[in-house]
Amino acid sequence: MPSPQSGHSVGFGIIGAGNIARFHARALQEGANTHLAGIYSDIPDMTDRLAAEFGCQAFRSKSDFFAAPQIQAVTIATPSGTHADLCVEAAEAGKHVMCEKPLEITLPRIDSIIEACDRAGVLLGAIFQSRFGRGAQIVHQLISSGALGRRTISNAQIKWFRTQAYYDSGGWRGTWELDGGGALMNQGIHAIDLLVWMCGLPNMVYAKTGTIAHQRIEVEDVAVATLQWPDGSLGWLEGTTAAYPGRPKRLELSGDKGTVILEDDTVTFLDLDAPSPDALAFQKELESAQTSIGGGASDPLAIDYSGHKLQFEDLARAIDQGGQPAVHGREARKAVALILAIYQSARENRPIDPRSL
Repeated sequence: MPSPQSGHSVGFGIIGAGNIARFHARALQEGANTHLAGIYSDIPDMTDRLAAEFGCQAFRSKSDFFAAPQIQAVTIATPSGTHADLCVEAAEAGKHVMCEKPLEITLPRIDSIIEACDRAGVLLGAIFQSRFGRGAQIVHQLISSGALGRRTISNAQIKWFRTQAYYDSGGWRGTWELDGGGALMNQGIHAIDLLVWMCGLPNMVYAKTGTIAHQRIEVEDVAVATLQWPDGSLGWLEGTTAAYPGRPKRLELSGDKGTVILEDDTVTFLDLDAPSPDALAFQKELESAQTSIGGGASDPLAIDYSGHKLQFEDLARAIDQGGQPAVHGREARKAVALILAIYQSARENRPIDPRSL
């Protein structure tokens, strides 16, 4: 990823004052080219507390927030099903947009966000911080270089754990209207995004989902899907929030010349047949690569904000220097398309092509 430019700091405003907003605030404060200029939410007490904690302005009025000249970019940290309206408002106010995953919970809403940002001439980024871990970047380079040979099978596992209390703690959690889905749309989407980033969007999914271990939720806590890509390679994906005690998200990618396994951001296995000089260089760098991007396998707060910091710095660089952020809106759409195809396949008991959605 490009390095941020020193000397100019982009002012960000946060919409939302919950748990994820705190991660955004810490990341923005520590960014090399970002700073936190203000916070707005529809819960004034929470807004005041967060603004006092991070030393920025608490806005009482959304219109005042969007009109504030010190805010050049807005980051959306609200429940998933509320993203579209806020992103569109931000774009129409001339603010660049960074939005938490998923960008939205339906593809028409995602498309409305992309179109609004295009019309307003502002940049749109989506939080997929797992792409910014050094391990994930090296694996992506390894695959792009052809080091695995002809790709044969590609798997993603998200065997996480969430208590019943987690779902009961927020009225929006576990609902179709605001969460947009369960183990895949909320928790598994990071691994799904990595799989799509590294392998492309499949052209066929066939899936089953279930709600097995949790009560009072509308969405799945277990999902399994078989996948096929246009090149003929196959794979599978499994996601759950009902696998105690929770394990790191895991990608295993194989071809006829090699296999690599990535757990969170650590490469736990790499074996290549006759590696090229480039592949040997990647392998050597992996031995020394360090990362602090956590996975949240058993605790939603047990993630590190360093990946968020890198994403905010990346958007600030694009604002300052031109170009697109590394994870722009059209790129972020792909993971949601795959998840929605899995849901449709499970409902209709038939294969679905995510590219047709």
